[in-house]
Amino acid sequence: MFPNLAGRIDCFLIWQAASYTVRAKANTFIDLGYDIKNVSNSRAAFFTIYQKEAEFKTESSNELRGTKGMPMYLTRTQADELAGLFDQELIKTLVPVTEKRFGNTAVDSY
Repeated sequence: MFPNLAGRIDCFLIWQAASYTVRAKANTFIDLGYDIKNVSNSRAAFFTIYQKEAEFKTESSNELRGTKGMPMYLTRTQADELAGLFDQELIKTLVPVTEKRFGNTAVDSY
C-alpha cells in the first residue's frame, strides 16, 4: 500500500451498515508505516494506519458483506497523542474502581 511499511498487525473489525441489523465481524490486518502526501504544494510524511479489506459471511443467510480498505493519516503530533493513549497508567484511570482487575497485565488475549 505505501512504500515505508513499518509493520503489519492482526486485528478484529466490527462494523454495521444502517440497513442491516446484524453486526459484521471479521479478522483482517492493519499495515503501519509512513506515506508521503502532497499538502499545500509541499510533500509531507504522515504516519499511516491502513485497515485492509475484510469480508464477513452471515450465518443465517450466507450473505457476503465486505469493507474497503481505509487509510488513516496522522501528523507526528497526532501519532504522539495516539501513542499516549496506550499508557498503562492512563488506561488504569479510565476503569471504574469497582472494576479494576489488573492481576495479569502482561498478556493481551482476544
